[in-house]
Amino acid sequence: FAPSDFAPLIQQHSPQLVPFLENGLTFAFYGVYDGHGGSFTSNFLKDHLHIHLLESISEVLAGKAVTNEEAVEAELEGEFREAKEEKAEAKTEAKTEAKTESKTEKASESKNEDKKEEKKAEDGKEQSKGASALAALTRPPVVIMPPILPGHVSSVPAGRMMLYKAFKRCERELLTAYTSASVPEDGACVVTALILGPCLYLSNLGDCRGVLARFDESLRVICLSRDHKATFKSESDRVVQRGGTISADHKVDDRMVVSRTFGDFSLKNRGVSAVPHIARVVLNKKDRFLLLGSASMWNAVPLQEAITFVNTAFEEDPKPDVQTVCRRMLKEAISKATVSDNITVLIIRFDWPNIAVASSSSSDS
Repeated sequence: FAPSDFAPLIQQHSPQLVPFLENGLTFAFYGVYDGHGGSFTSNFLKDHLHIHLLESISEVLAGKAVTNEEAVEAELEGEFREAKEEKAEAKTEAKTEAKTESKTEKASESKNEDKKEEKKAEDGKEQSKGASALAALTRPPVVIMPPILPGHVSSVPAGRMMLYKAFKRCERELLTAYTSASVPEDGACVVTALILGPCLYLSNLGDCRGVLARFDESLRVICLSRDHKATFKSESDRVVQRGGTISADHKVDDRMVVSRTFGDFSLKNRGVSAVPHIARVVLNKKDRFLLLGSASMWNAVPLQEAITFVNTAFEEDPKPDVQTVCRRMLKEAISKATVSDNITVLIIRFDWPNIAVASSSSSDS
């Protein structure tokens, strides 16, 4: 969506953003929600994820969200780190129980360790308070100004925190909606693109992808997304750390290959996560277009081939219609697909200083 389409929502959920929009800040949000096992989750995301994003942006603009790199990384990777710490603690406890030392000596050691941990925690809190106070003093006020966001808002960690919180809250609300609706469990892989000023933030869960086409002497393909599949060691390790299993054909609990999704709640305590991969890039006039697609799109057409196909279509017509190019890309993917599946393609063409967008999907069965 663009500001003109959702002005009431922006006013309601992110009023701090309005002054920047009134002064020409480029702002848009796009998403592909690829459902599996049903359509409840994908439809829910279509109606709710952007609202949570607006609220997260508002919090960052108002200075209510932590935006330093260390805190953001702790939030984004916390679940994996906590799992490793839990496993380490379990091993430590097992070793302690096997020791032959007296109960009194064990208790004494435990108390000393507790005191050390308490002292570390107190020191950490003091440091955190100091950092928060410094951030509050240096943070510029939200006022009507040229379409350039304050430094703390346009930073990498700030953008990551906006999207992380939006994903996290939407997942929680989705769980509540499931409980109320009493519908069969399903899930969705996702790729989203947030354009905020000159910055593009791309987020994804599962195997939906987002690819940027940049012309720098020659056409470059920049894949901003990261596949989340149990076939990758980093993902399989995380799943196992969280209590899940990986089957011989690389599926989580012998059910699905993707390891990060919205929904699929019966697998959330088995290692499947809704923590997205988030990439940030500062757009410039070398960037021609962004291509988002569901997994079936990329299974049919490789990244380089897809980018070349779209770029050629744009070059053939000096004033190309983005919707027409998008439909051509969709037909190309359908013609090359080897498995019957729905395909969704979304193209955002950067027509400096304007932006054009088109999307197309197929329910080819």
